[in-house]
Amino acid sequence: VEVRGLTEDLAEYDVVLSEEDVNGLRERRRFGVAAQTTQPIHRVRQLVALLRARFPAAEVKFVDTVCQPTKQRQLAAVALAQQCDVVVVIGGAQSNNTRELAETCAQFCPHVYQVQTAADLQPGWFSYAETVGITAGTSTPGAVIDAVEVWLRELASHTVEPAHSWAEAGGTTTADHDAYLVGR
Repeated sequence: VEVRGLTEDLAEYDVVLSEEDVNGLRERRRFGVAAQTTQPIHRVRQLVALLRARFPAAEVKFVDTVCQPTKQRQLAAVALAQQCDVVVVIGGAQSNNTRELAETCAQFCPHVYQVQTAADLQPGWFSYAETVGITAGTSTPGAVIDAVEVWLRELASHTVEPAHSWAEAGGTTTADHDAYLVGR
């Protein structure tokens, strides 16, 4: 939706989502790059670097338009996933932001589950877990996050430390409900 809004008034544009898309571009003297705000910044930078490498004589302008809360959530998700046996990512099934959080967590934790509500949780996911992390997409209501936390507590009488507790030990977070460590 954001990309459509940006490009609808342009006479000429390309939408680039992958390396193949960059390789399919025709040569130009100048490229302007705008990124959908929910894209992980490392991915955007990789594509910009590839664009510059493919067209070294071209002027490539990129302004980082990825929103700060999205960046902070991605960083918090990385820190969380590195410490957990399981990560639950809460958010809408169609949410690009939530999907990106789940994909980011999966790079650092082998067991990541994306759910919309506590009703989607399955006890078997946690049978081997000592540490469970919870993170959520930007627009996930606090009540939904709270319900997942309650469900996990009831599952195995776990104790829950809000993210601000582990942030003091070197983690990062953006708000009280961005990340949790749930451990025995």
